[in-house]
Amino acid sequence: MDVARRWPFLVILAGSAAVALTAVAAPQDVSVDLSAGASSTWWFAGDDDDGDPDVGNAIDYFADPAASWWVTGLVSLGGWPLLGASVQRPFDDTPEQREVVERWEAVLTALEDDPSTLHGQLDWVAKQRVLQAYRDRDGLEWADPKLRAIDLQYHDVRRDRGLYYRLESSGKVERLTSDAEVEAAIDDPPEDTRAYFRGRCISRYPDAIAAASWDSLIIDTGADALQRIPMREPLRGTKEHVEELLAQADDAAALVARLQA
Repeated sequence: MDVARRWPFLVILAGSAAVALTAVAAPQDVSVDLSAGASSTWWFAGDDDDGDPDVGNAIDYFADPAASWWVTGLVSLGGWPLLGASVQRPFDDTPEQREVVERWEAVLTALEDDPSTLHGQLDWVAKQRVLQAYRDRDGLEWADPKLRAIDLQYHDVRRDRGLYYRLESSGKVERLTSDAEVEAAIDDPPEDTRAYFRGRCISRYPDAIAAASWDSLIIDTGADALQRIPMREPLRGTKEHVEELLAQADDAAALVARLQA
């Protein structure tokens, strides 16, 4: 796990269509929060040598039971036959993630007891509730094309089209952030990761940024060649690290010169 500890960000796109904020750390919901927070908590806990099951290659494990690991999928983990929800429990005691762990524990319990109670927190439960309502009203089979269209419409990110946003506006799903906080986050990057350096460079030198990615900036200083600034360390480039540097660089060329000095 040395590599994982040095590079502590695992990007899993399998849930990238989630819109419920409990599931993710996204503008509106809980699904994203659990996806991101629980993944980071669970990733490191598999390194224990205390007799608990060891995840080993977490990516392989995630990929194998992804279709059913949340509740009923029986998976084999290091010889341990475990249910999809219960397999996560040995790893839910990371102090640094206490708030996420507590919510995670509540969700796991509800998944085992009665998943339908999570319709305000998890996308797949909320969407199943919506689809079932259409089935009951119109007498539709699960394979009906209309349900497939509704499935896609649930995830439509346009607020005037997406079915999720209708649930949100009627108070039927839980939000973790306000609209004002979302708007603020568009312009103000987090201060404790490399996102601060990237975001502030884009806002201070917009005409000089040729490209920006997770781990680098490509800057046009007016010289013959573009300049690449690597950002491989996720926890460098924070406000503490670069605020003074940025304040002293009036333009992108001055920034590059200072970094190369």
